[in-house]
Amino acid sequence: MNGVAQGSSSANMTVDQAIAEVGGSLTDLNYYNIQISRYRWIAEQLLKFVPTGSQIGDIGAAPGHISRMLKKIGYNVTSYDFDPDKDMWEAPGVLGFAQVLRNEGIGVVHWDVEVVDPMTVPAQSTEPAILNAVVFTEILEHIYRYPFASVRQVSHLVKPGGYFVLTTPNRGYAWFRIKALFGRASDTDFELLKDSFPPHMRHVWQYTLDECCKIVEAAGFDVVVKEVRSFHLWTSRSADGTTTSTWRPTNLKQILKLPLALFLTVFPNFGSTVCVVGRKRSA
Repeated sequence: MNGVAQGSSSANMTVDQAIAEVGGSLTDLNYYNIQISRYRWIAEQLLKFVPTGSQIGDIGAAPGHISRMLKKIGYNVTSYDFDPDKDMWEAPGVLGFAQVLRNEGIGVVHWDVEVVDPMTVPAQSTEPAILNAVVFTEILEHIYRYPFASVRQVSHLVKPGGYFVLTTPNRGYAWFRIKALFGRASDTDFELLKDSFPPHMRHVWQYTLDECCKIVEAAGFDVVVKEVRSFHLWTSRSADGTTTSTWRPTNLKQILKLPLALFLTVFPNFGSTVCVVGRKRSA
């Protein structure tokens, strides 16, 4: 495993400035536009708990938005991805996300979060931890073998007192329950199972807030933040270094979701995304 990246920006950006600049760097703007609120939440959690200049690991870093954002706000970032140079996010001939990261001084490590045999991942690592925090966002739902072991393996990277930032789709999301009434799948598009995409691109399993807390705690963290958010229901746009989130229905589907948004304001635990922050216990 390679070492962590060194050095931080001499003139750190604000979170909104960083998000705005990241948005113009890669071609997959559709994904970016619906993830802005999640990106901001991740940055805010790290800034609350972890000083800038600290070593941060971005696990499953593709398409690179979060790594670049964290670098721009002042963290030393290392990106971990199972196949960073086989870029499925960019159009042919466009510079891939891994090279974009390298060009900005972000370390890129080939690292697979999947664990084939959970008995090979002990409760305590024999190697020294190297990171002050890791971001594990929208990854847990793609693990198809041993989620407890995978998160435990990631925890070995984190120093005692360091942090683990997790987001993942909520198994109890109200919209998933509505879709189930009509025999619709709650997973990502079935077409992703075609030959051009590997199986992990589709959600393998989804978890509740309570289940995520148990996985994080079993990996050696004390949960300090646990909540359910619905980042995607409000459209976010960046302009001139500022980011705003507003209700902008552009099609019938979004209009029909307005009652859902109002419902989730009253009952947030039925929202779309589980969000957990854990603090690493001392050995």
